[in-house]
Amino acid sequence: MLARLTDSIRKYPDQAKLYFDRGGMLYVMKAYALAEKDIQKAISLDARQPTYYEALGEIRLAADSLSGALEAYRNALRLEPHLVTARLKLAYVLFQLEQYHETINQTDTLLGQDARLAKAYGLRSQAYEALGDTLRALKYMKEAVRLSPEDYDALMALGDLLRGQRPKRARLLW
Repeated sequence: MLARLTDSIRKYPDQAKLYFDRGGMLYVMKAYALAEKDIQKAISLDARQPTYYEALGEIRLAADSLSGALEAYRNALRLEPHLVTARLKLAYVLFQLEQYHETINQTDTLLGQDARLAKAYGLRSQAYEALGDTLRALKYMKEAVRLSPEDYDALMALGDLLRGQRPKRARLLW
């Protein structure tokens, strides 16, 4: 499949979608440097596709380039401000960069788009916890668990928060 795409690129070198598709395959193969190169080429050919920037963000995130991922997600959102996955990833990257207030701002925007995004509540909770506001952290993690009760990570985070606040109540969860 990769060889066919490469042949198609040779025949049609100005088709951004071909580079995007090959970049996706290379990403799955964990060839991040080559994947990034193809996605960059797709962007150079058609810079109006927010999904290209999202893919670039994913590649950079996988390659541990947080600042590069941040830039890519911001570019995707400049083109399409309502992309939930790009904004959620942007909030995640901001959290990883310890920009907690900005993480909260991004989750505000997400929850304004869809108040049922459990992952946004979970990320918001983690940001408040990092800021030392465990009451808000607890409130938002409870909402994340309410919306997604099968989310193991959210359940564990809620248990940890409860254990820190009310040891007897945390034991009831187990």
